[in-house]
Amino acid sequence: MAFLDNKNDGLYPKGDPLEELDRELAELKRTLGELEDDSLPSDDADESKAASAQSAAKTAAFAEPAAASPLSDDSEEEQPTEPDAPEEDAEKTIRDGRAEEKDTPDEEALPKLSHSAVPRSKPSSGKKWIIPVVILLILAAALVVGITMMNKKKAPVEEKTAITFSDPDLGDIELDNIEGVKLNTLAKENFSKDENGFPAYYEGGTKISHLGVDLSENQGDVDCKALQKAGVEFVMLRVGGRFYGSGKLYTDEKFNTYYEQAKAAGLKIGVYYFSQAISAEEAEEEASAVLKLLSGKQIDYPVAFDWEHIEEEEARTDSVTGNQLTAISQAFCDSIEAAGYKTLVYSNTHQMLRM
Repeated sequence: MAFLDNKNDGLYPKGDPLEELDRELAELKRTLGELEDDSLPSDDADESKAASAQSAAKTAAFAEPAAASPLSDDSEEEQPTEPDAPEEDAEKTIRDGRAEEKDTPDEEALPKLSHSAVPRSKPSSGKKWIIPVVILLILAAALVVGITMMNKKKAPVEEKTAITFSDPDLGDIELDNIEGVKLNTLAKENFSKDENGFPAYYEGGTKISHLGVDLSENQGDVDCKALQKAGVEFVMLRVGGRFYGSGKLYTDEKFNTYYEQAKAAGLKIGVYYFSQAISAEEAEEEASAVLKLLSGKQIDYPVAFDWEHIEEEEARTDSVTGNQLTAISQAFCDSIEAAGYKTLVYSNTHQMLRM
């Protein structure tokens, strides 16, 4: 009886189920031999009948193909070899053999077993469970192997949960990754300066960064066309802010002028707001002021939230904690994004790492 084809050999590397079946059937043969020792043929005639019955049983085993196992692919290579004798003679031999078996039920001989033939004699009632158990074990092994292979294919790829930030003053700092936030993939060694001495970022020898400057009324009069000729590609314009002492809002006096000049020079434009909010409510108030100042204007880059700690001065923001600043930043950005703009947080490294 064939249980495995060549294609499945790799699934059962630890043993051959056919060898196990042969061992079980050999044990059955020994058991039946011990029970029939007292009734073996004692004269030449009986021995002739026993030999004839044995020959007929062998012929029958090879004349009728064995039933395929559930794991067989029914290919021609797995089918038992056909005998050379004509079909009618084979059937007659089988009938004769069966007839002799009926005449001598106590003298039945066991045929020789092979991997491709089914024995004609039936195992005793105490061993009928052997073949079904072997088949079940094979099926169970195949199921376990299949599940294991599927689990290996579906094994999740371990994601990076933290990044190391290198600061020239603070050293290497381990930062936990926030779920849903993309990690910065820029490599420190790729930062350099271009042919004009300006900061640049390269990948594969090609500059992929864009040069920009931020402008406020503190810069005074600016020639945007001269900036464009020098290699500047975009400007970040301050639209306004909040005073750190009184908490009042203000508009940058040069915003509209810079906006018109940057447009005329072909520079792309983004904006930022200098915040000194101490609550989410004040951050939303600042966002509303920005949206009014942008009414009727087209910008290319995001609206940046610029909250800064005031050094060497008493400010109303001195008591703001890191968690509070996170909530303030979120409130501002949510309000701006609700109006259809992109946002970012504008800050310095030390403040980010401290707070």
